[in-house]
Amino acid sequence: FRRRRAPTTLTTKFKGQLNVLMKDIQDARTRYIRCIKPNSEKLPLIMDHDMTMRQLASAGLVTAITVSRETFPSNMRYDVIWDRFSGLLPTRDHPPRHLSVEDKAKHLLSIMLKGKEKVVGGSVIGPYACGKTKVFFRSGSLEVLESVRSGLYSSKAKIIQRWYRSFLA
Repeated sequence: FRRRRAPTTLTTKFKGQLNVLMKDIQDARTRYIRCIKPNSEKLPLIMDHDMTMRQLASAGLVTAITVSRETFPSNMRYDVIWDRFSGLLPTRDHPPRHLSVEDKAKHLLSIMLKGKEKVVGGSVIGPYACGKTKVFFRSGSLEVLESVRSGLYSSKAKIIQRWYRSFLA
């Protein structure tokens, strides 16, 4: 006794396609594209700043950007952090050579930004957060590192200039 297969109807085809679509949507990373009209006349090379800002505000983009900037406005890859700021560490604080660049960068940041934590609402907030490939800096944290780096380079440049000028004299 063979069981007869039900005939494929339009409804079963639609249901199958809908299930495939829903699986694709669940597997996808959602991104939104918002078109902003630069002017009400839709003319090229003309921009109405007020109209554009109203569209951005109504889409929630201004708020999203503000929140993003207030939390982690700057980010940098681990290798860039190590290359850029490793010269700031005193030799006694250099991490072992066998560590990964990620661990070296984390070590560098823990020393250089020590004491820069903030207490907000009873909880301690660190000056940076580590991701898989990047470090995200809270407002002002990257500027502290850049300022120290600039000061170090400035003092070393003065030493080189002094040494060079002694030979010219």
